[in-house]
Amino acid sequence: SAYYGDQNYLSTGVDAGVRQVFLTRYAFDLSARYDHSDYEATQVGIDANRTDNVFTVRPQVEVRLQERWTASVYYTFSRSDSNVQPFTRNVVGLQTVWAY
Repeated sequence: SAYYGDQNYLSTGVDAGVRQVFLTRYAFDLSARYDHSDYEATQVGIDANRTDNVFTVRPQVEVRLQERWTASVYYTFSRSDSNVQPFTRNVVGLQTVWAY
């Protein structure tokens, strides 16, 4: 692990998403992800009994401003049921993309 010395971890996850376009220039996206991580010691004497279960969901609304330019607003909710560092995170964001 880059964060914890003398430890490695195995992470397994699954994600899914849907996108619905409406009124030609608007789109609604909904995605969700689940990750499970188990940590293990790489050296004798290291305590590595950490397990993380992280669930994330992200709804997003996008508008096409011009042919190559979009803007979107999104909300991301993440919850970790870690046995070491549990957390809940809420993020609201604005994104703009110019594609060429």
